[in-house]
Amino acid sequence: MEGNAFSIRSKKTLKQADGRPIFNIQNKLLSIHDHYLVYNANESTESEPLCVIKSHFSVTGAKIDVAFRNAADGREVVFDLRGSFFDRSAEITCNGQPIARISREFMNAGELLFDQQTYYLTVAPGVDVAMMVALCVCMDEKQNEV
Repeated sequence: MEGNAFSIRSKKTLKQADGRPIFNIQNKLLSIHDHYLVYNANESTESEPLCVIKSHFSVTGAKIDVAFRNAADGREVVFDLRGSFFDRSAEITCNGQPIARISREFMNAGELLFDQQTYYLTVAPGVDVAMMVALCVCMDEKQNEV
């Protein structure tokens, strides 16, 4: 992942292990709730986003909705992420079925020495791992605001 904390015009780029970009995550300007737009890394932000990630306020924790069009059949798909700000864990569902889980290890050496958090992402077979990583990044950004 390349990029600084989200600001008004910032973006983050998710890259493959060999350094090739997969997609960009950009904070949408001037929205009531946080909106993140995900674009193919090879396309400009003037194009249609691959998906829209909407973060909603919740007293108890993270609430994020993801909407995108399935490239295979053209239908709209919605994922729901629900989690806890306190333990930074979440479950991602599609039509009520769990498809991924995010959890975090507290106070490990990376966090204590380098201010780097470690997350664990468990993804069901057949689910796009890169999309789940993007959700993890957006959840972390939202929780860092609290």
